[in-house]
Amino acid sequence: MLLFQAAFSQEIIRLVNPSFEAEPAEGRLNGPMPKGWIDCGFPLQSTPDIHPVQNSLFGVDTPPRHGQSYLGLVVRENESWEMIGQPEIDYSIENQLFISIFVPGFIVSSKD
Repeated sequence: MLLFQAAFSQEIIRLVNPSFEAEPAEGRLNGPMPKGWIDCGFPLQSTPDIHPVQNSLFGVDTPPRHGQSYLGLVVRENESWEMIGQPEIDYSIENQLFISIFVPGFIVSSKD
């Protein structure tokens, strides 16, 4: 008789404000960010747009799929892009898998 047993431990990482709820605003230098999120973008570049913005510069008029707002991240011609993060997440936990997806630049990184 063959017996196979596997044990996996898992820690749940809870995001603060995962739906990016915030007052709608166009991105600008040192602009507002949703509660719990920080701007990780390039120096001297704008923060993400918090949609839906009335008369958006980019013509975005899509309603939120969840909650009241969502983020719009851009990639620029100067090879910079908008990024966000949460400072409360502890990425130093051993034996955990973390995946970061940066949609605008189509960069996927992970930590085993």
